[in-house]
Amino acid sequence: NQQGHGNTIYLQNIAGTKRIENNILFNSFRDQITIYHSNNDIRNVEIIGNISFNAGAPAYVAQRNILAGSEGQFSNITINNNALYHKTNTDKSNLQVGYKNGNNNGLEVSRNIIYGGGNESGTWGSALEITQQWADASFSNNLIVNHASNARLVWYPNIPNAEDRHFRFSNNRYYMGRGNSAASSGEVHEQEKYPANEAKVYRIQGENRAFVAIFNFEKLDKQTVRIDGLSGNYQVYDAQNLVGGAVVATGSGSTIEFPLNLTATFKPIGQTDGNNFKNVPHTEKQFNAFVVTW
Repeated sequence: NQQGHGNTIYLQNIAGTKRIENNILFNSFRDQITIYHSNNDIRNVEIIGNISFNAGAPAYVAQRNILAGSEGQFSNITINNNALYHKTNTDKSNLQVGYKNGNNNGLEVSRNIIYGGGNESGTWGSALEITQQWADASFSNNLIVNHASNARLVWYPNIPNAEDRHFRFSNNRYYMGRGNSAASSGEVHEQEKYPANEAKVYRIQGENRAFVAIFNFEKLDKQTVRIDGLSGNYQVYDAQNLVGGAVVATGSGSTIEFPLNLTATFKPIGQTDGNNFKNVPHTEKQFNAFVVTW
């Protein structure tokens, strides 16, 4: 039919290891990355180095950037070094681990930037949602931010008692949002301010290409970022308007000044006047994603 639907990536695995790595994913109709099975177990999945934002935006209903959970047992799951942006006020969480099965084993969530998720009143959803129990689950060196003072940072909808939450948290930083029970010794929760700007750079090994996500908490018009391995002349493209030409046409050196006040986007493939989905506006200057080639 003419209605948009579906996830950007929907994955299952039982043997060997499957990896989702080095992608820019945005404007899905449902959850952006879904690791799920309604009956069987899922094992050995790695989600590494991805930029994901605007999940659900074309269908008018915001969705999760990552859902990693199964009605069977979930084991040996790695979610590392991703940039997840969720601006919309929604009942959906940004990153959800776990679903219905409470007998999960082996989870690592590390070095991610998780911005936004859940509604602004803090009654449902969160930036990070831990839905069920995990044996051997660790959360470390993540930056977790929510833009509304009452929005949740970490939520345990099916584990209400703190003594039942057997997870390891270390060296995570929390900004804005409602105070959470995840914070432990060595972790910081700043209720009244945003962090300084942060950029994640993903150098695609073996290719003259890099993906860059910039969280512009200070709402600057430009941000300078160093890219190791950058050589020769380079071009910078806005991921939300790849067909629109380079936003930095040419340059040289190891640092790039990225423009952050962009507004142009490209029309989704398959969109017509009769479709029940919209041309999604560009993200605000608070978040941008770029492709750099050289």
